[in-house]
Amino acid sequence: IPANPGESAVFELLRYVDYVSDHIEGSAAEVLQMREEIHAISRSTGTMSIFFTLNPADTYNPLL
Repeated sequence: IPANPGESAVFELLRYVDYVSDHIEGSAAEVLQMREEIHAISRSTGTMSIFFTLNPADTYNPLL
């Protein structure tokens, strides 16, 4: 919450700069936008999961 008119102007300028830098590759605003997109996808479809099975080779398995 801006305390005075000067801070309001600075916040407005920062909003404009963030909007413009969204389209600049590698900028902090682009990274933030991609992070928000990932969060939105995970909220709508659920958290992503990766399952894998580790199966040791029979020749190295001490139980066989």
